[in-house]
Amino acid sequence: MSKASKNAEIEKQVKRRIKKLGYGNRLVMDPIPNTFKRRNHFTRTANGTCVFTAFMWQLNSLEGKELKKEIDRRILEAANYFGLQKE
Repeated sequence: MSKASKNAEIEKQVKRRIKKLGYGNRLVMDPIPNTFKRRNHFTRTANGTCVFTAFMWQLNSLEGKELKKEIDRRILEAANYFGLQKE
């Protein structure tokens, strides 16, 4: 599997986990595909959506349970930062 296709699969997993963990459309991940882009780790959009960033090269080196655990950790870290309550 190419890195691009693995990144796309990870993005889908993150979206599913955000919904499953109860944060609906209030929380989204902004994937950063390389180390050369710099963005704030946590931000809010104009419409109030909470956004957290993730370097894809860090996530796509993980597999299976390790990947799921890291995705959940990052989602929960962002939810705590923004003070989000589950729906």
